[in-house]
Amino acid sequence: MVVLKVLTLNCWGIEVPIVCKYRHQRMLAIGNLLSNGEYDILFLQEVWSNSDYKLLSDKLGSSLPYSHYFHSGAIGSGLCIFSKFPIVETLFHRFQINGFPHKIQHGDWFGGKGVGLCKIQVEDFDINLYISHLHAEYSRTNDVYLSHRISQSFELSQFIKHTSQNCHVTIFGGDLNLQTDDLGYKIITSTALLADAWITKKSTKTEKGFTCDRKENYFTSATDYPDGQRIDYLLYRYNNGYNVSVEECNVLYHQVPGQCYPISDHEPVVANFTIDKSPNSKGFAESITQVGRNQHLQDALEKLDTGMKEIRNDRMFFSILCVIMIVLVFIIPSCEYYSILTILLSLIEVVLVLGAGFSVIYGLVIKLSEENSLYSTKSDILNLLGKPIKQ
Repeated sequence: MVVLKVLTLNCWGIEVPIVCKYRHQRMLAIGNLLSNGEYDILFLQEVWSNSDYKLLSDKLGSSLPYSHYFHSGAIGSGLCIFSKFPIVETLFHRFQINGFPHKIQHGDWFGGKGVGLCKIQVEDFDINLYISHLHAEYSRTNDVYLSHRISQSFELSQFIKHTSQNCHVTIFGGDLNLQTDDLGYKIITSTALLADAWITKKSTKTEKGFTCDRKENYFTSATDYPDGQRIDYLLYRYNNGYNVSVEECNVLYHQVPGQCYPISDHEPVVANFTIDKSPNSKGFAESITQVGRNQHLQDALEKLDTGMKEIRNDRMFFSILCVIMIVLVFIIPSCEYYSILTILLSLIEVVLVLGAGFSVIYGLVIKLSEENSLYSTKSDILNLLGKPIKQ
């Protein structure tokens, strides 16, 4: 039998000082806080800077000597795992769809998000560690990324499902940007057959499990969630002949020493897992039914169809807009105008050409790629449900 103390934390390490406050001070505090040897495994998200990863590696090296950063996208995935035990294998799957490159204010597209896997061995137990950070919501009432997160949720669940069959225990840590009543969460837990450590815990010192947008957090601004929301998770499963129990699970709150602000805009989640052999165990995946899974996937198909319909409307709109702009470009030079307007009209022509170019790229490249990604997810779900794929 082994006992593992596991922590997951979104470190909020965006390299934009105005957007992300006190990043360097907070990273130092995170490294110092987690370096005391108390933890066996750390799942850290939003470590976007190589310098921050090096800082954490230096701070944690004596207590957690094994680590892996999952490189992806233009600025990295932001995902890294630290472990007391040797990491014997690693793998990363990048999501097919992850926001838009022109949404610079959101920035998810540049992060190359996906799901990372580290295989470790603790005594006689083969353990798969998974980490991910799904696309942010940004607006609950007008969620333009809903279909993206549903697609990511299904990819995540399938990746875990198909790569965890030969290990003894699976532990997932990460920021899903999903609440427990969201469709994406239901897809992940029901398709990958994962249990939620906060729900199955035997004890806790925390009254509520909210991990983000909490009132007492210095970085929390006005949100749609007056009490906060639980979007950071530790999930797990075990296979035949083994058993896992969550002795305790807590949501912690740590301030940077000597300062009025905490270590992140998210709170860390910590759980104590007890893992042992159980010859008569049929495994967690076998001990629960898939009641509701098919309905969740059916609901996902409807959301994906809605997303693809919106994409086709957008493509039509930008195609028409492109034609209008090109026509105007050819009309303007034929007009008679005074010389004092020459510069102004020339600038208008430049804007029209750039607008037409953007419309072509956005409508025929970005939106078409988005549609194909959603269609790919839809096809995979239909195959899983045993339904024919209609072209």
